Amino acid sequence: MLQALGRTDGWRLLAGALFFLALGVHDWRRHPEDPRRAKEYLFLLYSMLLSVLYAVLHDHVTATISREYFLYGKGLVDDPRPFRVAVTVLAAHAGYGPGLFAGACLLLANNPRPTRPQLPYRDLARLAALPLGGAVLAAALGAALFSRDVFHQRELARELAGERWSRFLATWGIHYGTYSGAALGTIAAVVIVLRARRRKAAPVKVPEQQPLDVRDARGGAEVAEAAQRD
Repeated sequence: MLQALGRTDGWRLLAGALFFLALGVHDWRRHPEDPRRAKEYLFLLYSMLLSVLYAVLHDHVTATISREYFLYGKGLVDDPRPFRVAVTVLAAHAGYGPGLFAGACLLLANNPRPTRPQLPYRDLARLAALPLGGAVLAAALGAALFSRDVFHQRELARELAGERWSRFLATWGIHYGTYSGAALGTIAAVVIVLRARRRKAAPVKVPEQQPLDVRDARGGAEVAEAAQRD
């Protein structure tokens, strides 16, 4: 059953992309003057595809470093498909969920509010790449830490990869770092959106109090005294 699901990953990914694209086109046709929903759907599609593209490139690079990591660490040894095809499907499956999540977080951070102007989508598109930048930096750190066997996994790596255990550990660290860096990058992108909107917020204008006219005050006092006499 799991293998059957794996064989449909590519089709499910394509179906999801076409679904968001169809929703966007539909909203654009219904509201050509302000296709807000269409822009949101297309941004989610963009964020997802960006993440999938990065994941595919990332996994093919790390599969070149350590084939054993994917065969035994990811279970592709039992996958009947060609190795590179299996790596591509695995990467796409792992990438589209985080891409959608990061895009949704940015949209929520940029949600319309009366006192906070929204950031344009070109700014959101640039910030959608921040999780990928965080993934690259953290991947380098993870590779360094695992290569030094900071977490004491050398024996397991030797058991799975034999003489290529150091490459296995480095690839393991790259993947752990990628996940962590992408999460931190998403948080940083959301914080940047919130702070940018706060800076752009129009200051609340406090109505100025008019100075009290002495003549009006004096006239009011005279009226009050006349009322008391009556």
